[in-house]
Amino acid sequence: MVTKLLNHHIQDFDIIILQEPAWGLISNSDSMDIQGLVTLQGWNPIMPISNISSIAPKKPRTLTYFCSRPDFTVTVRTDIVEDHDIQILDINQCNQPCTTLINVYNDPRLQQQSALNRLCCTNLPQDHPIIITGDFNLHHDMWVAGPVGNDNTRTAESIVEWLSEEGFTLMNKKGEITPPP
Repeated sequence: MVTKLLNHHIQDFDIIILQEPAWGLISNSDSMDIQGLVTLQGWNPIMPISNISSIAPKKPRTLTYFCSRPDFTVTVRTDIVEDHDIQILDINQCNQPCTTLINVYNDPRLQQQSALNRLCCTNLPQDHPIIITGDFNLHHDMWVAGPVGNDNTRTAESIVEWLSEEGFTLMNKKGEITPPP
């Protein structure tokens, strides 16, 4: 599915942001199997962490692909956070302000150690635009069209409070999710 997505949109997008990306066997030999991600000509994959062991890798749950362009740079900000579930990138393009892009996979089963709770405690840049996107795995009246259950209401409330205090704005329409490709 990732291969189809990347091949289909090579001319449409410069960046494709994924949560729970394809990850699997990419090579095997008599001594070991090597796990990894899909790579395709024209796309540069960006891992959320700087080193994953090929022997016992922990699958990243965030991943970004970008197309190289002479007027466009993507910088991984592992100096802010290095995590399998949070990926922070600075996007720079000529004559445009730097934009920080944060890709999150939030596992609500981790409760206080979930990616969004950890992100709330991170010192994010304050001098340029920030976009937070991903799979929040949370339900809140602000973005869910139907009734919200009690399964993660307290966590959702604290995340919404943090986002509001930091000045973030919900950009998609209430109840509208991003469809799979």
